[in-house]
Amino acid sequence: MASKHETASTARPIDTIAVCPKAELYKGKVERIGLAPHGDGYNFSVHAGDPNITSVTLVKHDPANPDVILETHELSPVDYDNDNFKLYGGYFDGNLRPGDVYSLTVNYEPGHVNKEVFEPYARQVRNYERGVDGKPRFLAVVPPITPIYDRPSNPAVKGRIIYETHIVDQTKQNSDIPEDIRGTYEGFAHPANIKRLLELGVTTVNIMPIHFGVPDPHLWNMDDGKGRLNHWGYNSMGFFAPNPNYAHNKDNPTQEFKDMVDALHSAGIEVILDVVYNHTAEGGQGGPTYGEKALDNDSYYHLESDGSYANHTGCGNTLDASNDITRQMILDSMRYAVEELGVDGFRFDLLLSLLRKKDGEIDRSFLDEIMNDEVLRGCFLTGEPWDLGRPPLPHDFNLSPVQPWSDHFRDTARDFFNWGAGTIGDLADLISAIGQVNFITAHDGFTLRDLVSYLQKKNDENGEKNKDGADNNRSHDHGVDGSTDNPDINKARQRTMGNFALLLLVAEGIPMISHGDEIIHTKHGNNNSYNLSTDRNWLKDPNDLTVDEKNAFNFFKTAIWARESGSIGMRNPVYTWLKYNGENIPEGDSYWDSRDNVLGVYRPGAGNPNEEVSGTLYYVNGSDQDKEVTLPVSIGKDLLAVVETASGRAEIGGLGILTAGQKFTLPAKSSLFLLEVPKSDQGEKQAREDAEQRKIGGVALRSDALGGNFLNPTNRSTPLALAA
Repeated sequence: MASKHETASTARPIDTIAVCPKAELYKGKVERIGLAPHGDGYNFSVHAGDPNITSVTLVKHDPANPDVILETHELSPVDYDNDNFKLYGGYFDGNLRPGDVYSLTVNYEPGHVNKEVFEPYARQVRNYERGVDGKPRFLAVVPPITPIYDRPSNPAVKGRIIYETHIVDQTKQNSDIPEDIRGTYEGFAHPANIKRLLELGVTTVNIMPIHFGVPDPHLWNMDDGKGRLNHWGYNSMGFFAPNPNYAHNKDNPTQEFKDMVDALHSAGIEVILDVVYNHTAEGGQGGPTYGEKALDNDSYYHLESDGSYANHTGCGNTLDASNDITRQMILDSMRYAVEELGVDGFRFDLLLSLLRKKDGEIDRSFLDEIMNDEVLRGCFLTGEPWDLGRPPLPHDFNLSPVQPWSDHFRDTARDFFNWGAGTIGDLADLISAIGQVNFITAHDGFTLRDLVSYLQKKNDENGEKNKDGADNNRSHDHGVDGSTDNPDINKARQRTMGNFALLLLVAEGIPMISHGDEIIHTKHGNNNSYNLSTDRNWLKDPNDLTVDEKNAFNFFKTAIWARESGSIGMRNPVYTWLKYNGENIPEGDSYWDSRDNVLGVYRPGAGNPNEEVSGTLYYVNGSDQDKEVTLPVSIGKDLLAVVETASGRAEIGGLGILTAGQKFTLPAKSSLFLLEVPKSDQGEKQAREDAEQRKIGGVALRSDALGGNFLNPTNRSTPLALAA
């Protein structure tokens, strides 16, 4: 296939340098591609497999003025244990030091334009800037040498609660964090942010992309004249370097990121990286050339038979993970993130595209390689099990290490609670499904609040004439478009939001909360705010929340606590499915096919007197009418109501007691969650101690800081009354 390096691009043409001394020969065997410390200096290597390349030069720039070249060193071919690689490299003793800025020049056969390119394995990057020719350039930086030091152990998480978040959005407006570090790795690591995560009940943060990325070409010059950045970061270019935009210390963003991970680990919180290995910022035909296109276009990318770029991602190109060159870069990036940065797992953007072979068919060998890798096989893995080619199939990820995002859970739940579609059998399937990550909302799409407030997206401020973003949102405005003072509509919206949140947290699958939903953040109908670094994305200051926003936070916090206290997520769960009258629902019963009915599910507890796990009971009334419900006599225990969505009440101390066989009214379109009351004082003591295990800096949070007295005996004698 013809090389693409001669196409129109934003790579900088470089004249052949007349005098270019050769670098010293690479010392020893290549253990790591890229820059690798060796003795008192550095080995350096890069794959450059384009057949038209004649030589590769490392160019050292003046840090104060990168347009000034200080030194050039021609690299020599380097042997490697994989013949598919064509490495160029050299040894640098004294002429490369921490803080030095460098790029690569690839020189081609006559008739092709030589290019300055970005080094794909760069561990640190100088922020993108325009050179004298006005085009973007991205320079690698020799990172500081960090002494070996003890780091906190990775948390042993039990009962994972994932919180999808963004480095900037999470802290940009938090007044408890010093202003100069808000929106940075250091700000994310601040005790005020960590305390907030712990108070909510988060075990795992899924951090949106932090790999160095660049704006999409069309964002440089929008039609409205407002240049924008890719705020979300799904346009990666360097898969090893933390984005310097998120660093307070621009000289060492990698160490700042590692310090953030250590702070989260010390608090018992896992760190999952959102990784975009499916495409690069180079785009498709006619797109910019930053690195991979110039170095080995045919190996890095999926190409069609006519030489154009296969676009399984919707971003112009698709990285070819079936090729040794690309696959090793991805796996090396993952190993670096685990071994050096210290992360616990990965969320793959458009994961299915990483499994595509040259012919477009699906091959799971990439996942098999992860399963057999000494460094990666213990990582938590999740991701989008689709790409633009087709939706996921049930067998795609069976017996794989991946627990994929469930768009089926999202769509079925939205249809049920927003539009009254589906049956209670469909809902039962959502509750019992395992081996997946459940979610109602994510970074792309409506927020939870907007999901119940808008029928159509409102993305004009993105500068793309409202053509971007999904149109099929399964949303409902409950009668009025956008915000309203109508109390009935606001009550209906609150009830629906509560139903979504409670279903997410009582289902067996791993729940993922999108940042801001816990305080009912709104983007005012914008469902694709990827290029807005504004308060459309920034979360509100926790010290400036309204009563409704505080209540929403308490609702989520209580539902998470109840999940952790109960029998949800246990191995080999046992379900008893219940009708409104307390009877079991037999398999094949027509009751399953109804939507206008009540579904109950009881999951018994387990454990011993020293470590009790409460049984749980969840009821949902999907109909438009209030329903009288009878608790099953077979449970034989008192039940403490902790969350109900009819009025949005949630209390860790409990809302009141229901007894076996008792009748109560479950309001229309509402749900209720109950815990079995511990049989002993020891069980109550254990519940309190479990909650106090969430620590910040080694200091246990008081139980009242997490929402009151646990299983308050006063509330045990309070009859439960549900508001219609």
